Amino acid sequence: MCLPSLERVRELLDYNPSTGVFLWRRPMSRRLKVGAVAGSLQSGGYRQIMIDGQRLLSGRLAWFYVTGRWPATEIDHANGVQHDDRFCNLREATRAQNNQNRRACGKSRVKGAFWVAKQGKWRASIKVCGRTRQLGMFDTAEAAGAAYARAATEQYGDFAKVT
Repeated sequence: MCLPSLERVRELLDYNPSTGVFLWRRPMSRRLKVGAVAGSLQSGGYRQIMIDGQRLLSGRLAWFYVTGRWPATEIDHANGVQHDDRFCNLREATRAQNNQNRRACGKSRVKGAFWVAKQGKWRASIKVCGRTRQLGMFDTAEAAGAAYARAATEQYGDFAKVT
């Protein structure tokens, strides 16, 4: 896949780093108008923009537009909102770092806390370098979540999402 040049991107689009919005300077089709918001939201919440037949994620495109280089790894949205492409919300991240910045899921809705019915307690665990590390058993989901939050902050720093 041959990515578009910075000149080509800037010929077609304007980007406002403080709002994260791309506008068409020179639309790629007759349906689009100059000044219209570029791209569309996809089912996963990310915005994609079609340039010369290629679907490009707008977060990666914003990084390229501002820095002049395509990101070497993934782009993480620090606040967890996939379509918030303000430049201050974007950062390069490894897959592991990007995965750490995900919301809690499951019954507890407390990140890192899992109910263990056999023991009638909450287990806290964290994944580090592809391995699950057990943090202990707790009476409440909140206590298990607090143990996870401490471990995540220690392991992942700014990329730790603890809620």
